[in-house]
Amino acid sequence: MIAKSGRSIPVLLAPPRSGAPDNFVSRAPATVVHVACGDTSTHNGKSYYAMIDTGADSSAIDPSVAEATGAVLFGSGIAHGFGTPQATVKAANVSIIFPTINLTYHCPRIAVMDFHMAQQPWDILLGRDFLKHCRFELDGPNGRYRLEWIQ
Repeated sequence: MIAKSGRSIPVLLAPPRSGAPDNFVSRAPATVVHVACGDTSTHNGKSYYAMIDTGADSSAIDPSVAEATGAVLFGSGIAHGFGTPQATVKAANVSIIFPTINLTYHCPRIAVMDFHMAQQPWDILLGRDFLKHCRFELDGPNGRYRLEWIQ
């Protein structure tokens, strides 16, 4: 157990996926963030849902977020996600900003994956590359999550 205290990041329940029941089980843990192009904290003022995903190795953003922030797409690869593997997934250089704790998390090579086409309600996926800096707790009986930035 890490004794060091961290900075608390508010966690809410994301909207349920289209057609799913509106309950704790069907709504993923999420937080609200801003996104900036590159390694800056200057953003367009728009808020985005960032889903917290302990099963994902890496973080990812929807192409609409990359476009809205002016991020330049580069590279190619294969990503596994919803259903079949997606070939030629692009990457972008962005910063994810957590306004409630004045934190900017820089992602020089974040995957760009189409969540909205897959009927997902979030714009960003925060994977274990982000979570390795955090303490994340689930309180299932009370339907709550707790997320703290430790580093």
